[in-house]
Amino acid sequence: MTKILIKAPNWLGDCVMATPAIALLRRVFPQAVIDVLARPSVAEVYATNPHLNSLLRCDERRMDRGMRHEIKSRRYDAAAIMPNSLNSAWSALRLGIPRRVGYARAGRRMMLTDRIPYDPCEWRTPAPKPLSRKSVPVRSSPVNTPRHMVFYYMRIAEHTARALGQEPGEVCDDDVQLELPTRREAEARVDALLAGRGLTGRMLVGINPGAAAGGAKRWPADRLAAAADALAERLGAEIVCTSIRSESALADMVEKRMSHPLHRLGEALDLHGTIALFGRLAVFITNDSGAMHMAAARGAPIVGVYGPTDWNVTYPWNAKAVVVRAAPPDCAPCLLRECPIDHRCMTAVTVEAVTNAAVRLARQ
Repeated sequence: MTKILIKAPNWLGDCVMATPAIALLRRVFPQAVIDVLARPSVAEVYATNPHLNSLLRCDERRMDRGMRHEIKSRRYDAAAIMPNSLNSAWSALRLGIPRRVGYARAGRRMMLTDRIPYDPCEWRTPAPKPLSRKSVPVRSSPVNTPRHMVFYYMRIAEHTARALGQEPGEVCDDDVQLELPTRREAEARVDALLAGRGLTGRMLVGINPGAAAGGAKRWPADRLAAAADALAERLGAEIVCTSIRSESALADMVEKRMSHPLHRLGEALDLHGTIALFGRLAVFITNDSGAMHMAAARGAPIVGVYGPTDWNVTYPWNAKAVVVRAAPPDCAPCLLRECPIDHRCMTAVTVEAVTNAAVRLARQ
């Protein structure tokens, strides 16, 4: 029996964007054992995935002897290594997995048996005047528009299938879907929470002031507050904040600038409850974040506000999503955690642009 270990990405949004790759492997290998190894901080995203046999919660950087023995004893035939790190490839090598598939980058080429060529211009939009080493400068390339990250992970799955002697076949873009099933108990928890707050049957507009990895991706709190108030008035909606407890300071910043009530439901829910909540929203205003990709997987209409990150590569994979951004400055996308100049890419995004996009989506 074929056995495949998938090393999950290390960021929540990327884990969601990798779900079509998991589905592809299951389609090609319907009888195989397919397990995911994921860090505890992101593992719950895969807890309801229908294509997996097992979910191994472990940080490969600190794998103890017991976990190492457990994985070795499963005798995997191949590892699909989603992260680009040296450590993820080294870990698969130490575990004795014979076929190790991943992108040939980060100095790990010799640790991989099946190497995927990496062209930065295929997965990054060039910046005319780069501010950081993460930027890709404008240069001649056969690639015109970079591909979305779902295909970055799909390519790893395709190469894994070929490494095991199977041709994955053609996949139509329209057939590529994110998968994030909810749990019944999470849906019931959201029902109870909405009833307790008097929100049952009301139109809910979600907002997400946060974004991991620094403040550069965050639309200013005063703009988000103004947009939330405008939507409460134009749609007669209740405004729901999906921020978790660790982001309460960001929710505070928005709430104190609003004239309408802000229902901070995310702080009362776990990850599965928040995933269920996304399915109840009439529209969701969000920065480029893990929450955005989870909402996209749940089919929520999304207004994604973009500035320093690459919208071509990480836009919400959802037919009901709209990207709102200003005319990009020469330094964007810079992919920096914090803006070293004046945050012009985000401050130029207007309240009117975001609210108009949200109203259109909510009324569709």
